[in-house]
Amino acid sequence: MKKQLTLTPKQEIFTKAYLSTGNATEAASRAYKPKNRATARSIGSENLTKPHIRAYLDERAKEAAAIVYELSQKAKSEAVRLNACKDILDRAGYFSERSLVGGSMLSANLEIIVISPEKKKMAAGAIGSYLAERERTTI
Repeated sequence: MKKQLTLTPKQEIFTKAYLSTGNATEAASRAYKPKNRATARSIGSENLTKPHIRAYLDERAKEAAAIVYELSQKAKSEAVRLNACKDILDRAGYFSERSLVGGSMLSANLEIIVISPEKKKMAAGAIGSYLAERERTTI
């Protein structure tokens, strides 16, 4: 049976804010209402070192990754599948640079960064499935 991760009410607010902003200082400001930014920074940093908060955040990250992977494989919308694949690539260590003019993408360059073999396989599988599906529907 999985052990339940117990957070205080303020830690719950902190983790929700951290997951939505990605910024520990901002999350601490929202949860703890400190008098100044330096205190918020200190609280945020301290919270990210607490094992039960780290475990909670890691669990949410795994759930999010599973949802994104599922979207990359099964979403009905091509745009949703493509964006999910881009997110997988970003998480796997690839990144893209985009030049937008009037809302249309002029160029997209991917630069490879050293990544683990597991992440590489996951990204390649997702992109391969997306491209195979796209090829089937455009023929």
